[in-house]
Parts: sequence; C-alpha cells; structure tokens
Amino acid sequence: MEDDRLSDLVQGEIELHNQFDKEEVSAVKYIPYEEYRNLLAKEDPAYVPYDVNGDYGKLFEIIRQRCQVNVEARSLSLQKQLQRYSPVTLEANLAELSEADQKALGLIVKAAKVIDDIFYEQVWYSNPALRDWLKEHANASELDKLKWDYFLINKSPWSSLDENEPFLTTADSAVKLLPEATKLIAGWKGIEYRASFPLTKPPGANFYPPDMAKMEFNLWLSSLTEEQKHAATGFFSIIKRRSEANLDASQSNHLANITKKLTDSNSDLYSAPYSEIYRPFLTKASDLLHKAGDLATSQR
Repeated sequence: MEDDRLSDLVQGEIELHNQFDKEEVSAVKYIPYEEYRNLLAKEDPAYVPYDVNGDYGKLFEIIRQRCQVNVEARSLSLQKQLQRYSPVTLEANLAELSEADQKALGLIVKAAKVIDDIFYEQVWYSNPALRDWLKEHANASELDKLKWDYFLINKSPWSSLDENEPFLTTADSAVKLLPEATKLIAGWKGIEYRASFPLTKPPGANFYPPDMAKMEFNLWLSSLTEEQKHAATGFFSIIKRRSEANLDASQSNHLANITKKLTDSNSDLYSAPYSEIYRPFLTKASDLLHKAGDLATSQR
C-alpha cells in the first residue's frame, strides 16, 4: 500500500567508522524509519549521531506526514481534479488520403511525440523517469491509475489549474537503480533511490541548475567573453553543471560528451544551445519528418 511503500523509502543509513577509510562502507542496514529515529534519539553508538530534535529531525517529520496517506481521500481529490476537464474526441476523415499519405501522417504524429519528450526533459530532470514509472504502475490500483491520468494532463507532478500545487508526493517518485554506484558485492544489484522532485515547481525548470544562486551565475557570467555572455543569456541556451551530467538519466551519455568538448574553466557552470542539448531528440524527430516527406504524395 501507499504508506508501506513509503515506509520502505527511507530505511537505515550507511555507517562510516573511524577505523575505516572515510570512503569505505562498513555496513548497510535497512530498517523502518521510526526505528532508525529511535536509535538516533537513544544515541546508539552503532550509528552516526544526528540530533533528531534539530534540523535533521525535520526529515522524519516529513516522512511521517507522507506515510499518513488516506488513500480514499487522495483518490477522491484526484477524481475531482480530473473532472474539471472534459474529454474531447478528435476525428478526421482520412478516406481521401492515399495509403502513403496515411503512413506519412503516422510518422508526423511520432515526430510530435518526440518533441513531447523534450518538453518532459525541460520541466524537470527526473520528470521523464517519473512519467515512465507512473505508466508502468498505472494498473496497480485505482489510485495509481488516477495519478497516471492526471499526470498525462499536466505532464508534470504539478497541477496547472491549482497554481502548480503538487498532486503527487515524493513517495510517488520513480525508483531508480545505480548498479555501479559502489564496489561489486555478490548478490547486490546496487543502490536504489527515489528520483524525487521539489514540492514547489522550480521557476527555472530544467533550464538552469536547481541550486544555482544569482551571485554564482553573475560571477560566472563576468568571466565569459562577450560572445559567450550573449549565448549564456539568450533565449535558446541552457545553463548546466559539468558535475551533474548524470542527473538527466535519459541523456547522461550525451551530456557527458558535451562536457568533454568544453574548454577548461574554473567554473562548474556551462551553457549549451538547445540544438546541442536536445540533439538526440531533434535528430530522431528530423529523421521521422524526412521519412514522412519522402512518403507524402499530397502537396496540400
């Protein structure tokens, strides 16, 4: 159920001990978050100490609130949000189109869906993973189906008709696996984590690093040539971090190749044009449109 899945979300900690190298993991345990909090409160020597009554304690309060999910109430809320939209069936008479033109039309639709993929990327870096996760689990329950249906309308976890209030929680985030995050251990696939999203929709979407401050941007901008400044502040460029190429999972290899071509810089920031960042998508869409053009017989 919803709360059981979330109880499994944050379980335990990776313990680091002084007798080991700082980068060496001595043990990994998975326990309910309530038990973990109690162990920290009792200052159990087996765990790295944290003050659960301070800022770190806020984490447990957030998890507690997420666990207390009323599935029935949440389903009703999503139903009401969905009912504000009226489904419309769009129909067209394709009888006058030749078989080749109909195939060309199908390719154009496929190209449009590729452009949709770009939009998902632009909203937030984990948005495509969230879309795929919700689609995969849409038939798990009535609530999961409602979440998927409303996500398809908003194309994000934020409701556009509700001042971008989130209709999903971090418990709904996609679970991802990092098989090469640690040394190989027999029988262990790797580290699983939830690719979460902020509850407040980021004003900079995925066009800027989420943690970039204005001062950092201005300092970086002052180090650029006039031509580079023009590109960095233009309407068709994206600002990214070299160190975060793996955040955009669907484009990690492509972004890594982009950073390799960059000139040396003291800054972690860099800018790149849309045409470069989204090249894999644009290439695919272009190929589909060219095939459609080759098939089409109608000049209209």
